[in-house]
Amino acid sequence: MRAEEQFKRATEYAHAVHTLKVEHRAADIDLLRQVADEIDCGGNAHDCDHCGLMDWSTGVTECPLSDKGECAFDRASQLRGLADALETTTTPDPAR
Repeated sequence: MRAEEQFKRATEYAHAVHTLKVEHRAADIDLLRQVADEIDCGGNAHDCDHCGLMDWSTGVTECPLSDKGECAFDRASQLRGLADALETTTTPDPAR
């Protein structure tokens, strides 16, 4: 039974890697960045209704939504990170 589970998981991983490396992913990368821009609060206290004031001794801005995992800036940052990773894997290697 364990071998069947390992084979199934390996097949799922291989499919996921193939899906992420397909050359037509550029449109998805742009879409991820567009969605990030739409949900982004700007990431600072001046642009966000939920951010508190920055603690000048630590440089940290308090955000109760971030503490709960509901911050739009955090979500937008994750989408941008995913877009960057996809762009890196789909950019042709000039050495090839």
